[in-house]
Amino acid sequence: MIDDNRIITTLLDLLAIPSPCGLTDEVVHYVGKVLAEIGVDYEMTRRGTIRARLPGLSGEQARAVVTHVDTIGAMVRYIRDDGRLMVAPIGHWSSRFAEGARVTLFSESRSFRGCLIPTVDWGVSRDQGVEQVPIDWDHIELRLEEAVFNGDQVRQLGIEIGDFIALESNPEVLENGYIIGRNLDNKAGIASVLELLRHLVESEIPVTHDTYVIFTVNETTGGGMGSAILPEVSELLTVDFESVKPTEKSPFKRVTLASGDASGPYDYHLTEHLR
Repeated sequence: MIDDNRIITTLLDLLAIPSPCGLTDEVVHYVGKVLAEIGVDYEMTRRGTIRARLPGLSGEQARAVVTHVDTIGAMVRYIRDDGRLMVAPIGHWSSRFAEGARVTLFSESRSFRGCLIPTVDWGVSRDQGVEQVPIDWDHIELRLEEAVFNGDQVRQLGIEIGDFIALESNPEVLENGYIIGRNLDNKAGIASVLELLRHLVESEIPVTHDTYVIFTVNETTGGGMGSAILPEVSELLTVDFESVKPTEKSPFKRVTLASGDASGPYDYHLTEHLR
């Protein structure tokens, strides 16, 4: 049966693994380990996408479920003379939500803690000008929690342009059932899909068609599934996170079934079947 507590445990495990797009090896290995424990066969593409398979009663017109393991993040794009770092976003997200974020920077040899803050000349008593700082990535800087005060000291730590930066998840599991934190997109989806697979295998529930479960690694930057989707797949369902718009009137207590996106409507027959 579905174990809600196990879903939360899996989710917290996933949130503890930094996985900005491009730095996903650890989370991919975690998912592979869980699949092996469940007893689901899988293979991995050269880029790190996992393709698991549940054998069905029919090998024709296979189905697929897709979710992604990568998250938003940032990279070092410039080392300033004062020891602060300018960053570039990984994925499509606003710098408005970066201010104050606790982060971990991964160099080739070790990791460093830091905080993303607005670029401003801080005043002694009133912090003059902080409210006038533009909201863009040119006005966000990374302050390392290290005694570095110029660019040479930063480089002596082994930090270079292109190093990855992961956002701290800081998850909270509230008594009312809500789970709060960064990177729920789409680690909440992964935890749910893994629990469903465990339920199907442990309960010996057969699936009618061969079903592939695909965990991709570059959704955040707009990458697709590529060759991970095999030609025999006739129906595909994506499990992902979406901000609910006021006009949709969809509560957070259930799954939202999307009928289309900016590219157009989804398949009519599959959408009607899911309804």
